[in-house]
Amino acid sequence: VENIKLCLRAVVRGEDSSTVYKQRIHFKTYPLIDCNRLDNVDDVGEFIDRLADTKYHDVLKRYTNEDPSKILFYMEMALDRLYFEQVYESMIKLDKRDRNLNLELYGINVDLLNIQWIYRGRKYFGISAEELFNFTLNNGFRYNYKQLKEFCYMELDSFKLIISQGAYKSMFEGQEFLMERNMEHYLFNLLDEYGRRGSGTILVFIVFMFKMEYEMRDLFTIMEGIQYKIPGIAQFLVRDLERRN
Repeated sequence: VENIKLCLRAVVRGEDSSTVYKQRIHFKTYPLIDCNRLDNVDDVGEFIDRLADTKYHDVLKRYTNEDPSKILFYMEMALDRLYFEQVYESMIKLDKRDRNLNLELYGINVDLLNIQWIYRGRKYFGISAEELFNFTLNNGFRYNYKQLKEFCYMELDSFKLIISQGAYKSMFEGQEFLMERNMEHYLFNLLDEYGRRGSGTILVFIVFMFKMEYEMRDLFTIMEGIQYKIPGIAQFLVRDLERRN
């Protein structure tokens, strides 16, 4: 899903989708989709057509005629929703200990993503409260159905204040454009704890995969920062840089 989103962003923004090749996560064994088919695409319609034989086609097709200023937000939410629904269905089939720990970490991820969607959707894309609520993910760790609905319909400043006073207050630390980084940073800092708690379970492998993905993202960020001479690149990293004397 992350690879598809990378290519989709390039197409919507009028960039050459082949330029994001280095940023993709490459699985040489059992790839779910060959993302090379998404290179050199001229428009969103063609992009979706190239996914015709995948489960992503119908999910994205329904948004083809949306407002160009909102289409990327809608499609990314739809892709994330599909991904998390599939992950949840897999997790509930695990044995009790595996299931409980995995669903806890999953639920925290869902909470953070819902916070980001609600805030960005309202502030930057003008998405209605009703639409946002329909897109929110279920099975979060701290927020139930009723709370999510209240979040979607309340004033944006009130929503930000509530989150800023709770367990996820770091989501609004620093500049707002760092919100996604703050989400990933929060999750990254939980991984070692869940790795210890899940010793002897499948969660150890999942934690390892999460950490590898975040480390890869940081490497890409550093390389791009060097290439384009971006100042203050450390603020965009998921991990805190260790200083050595």
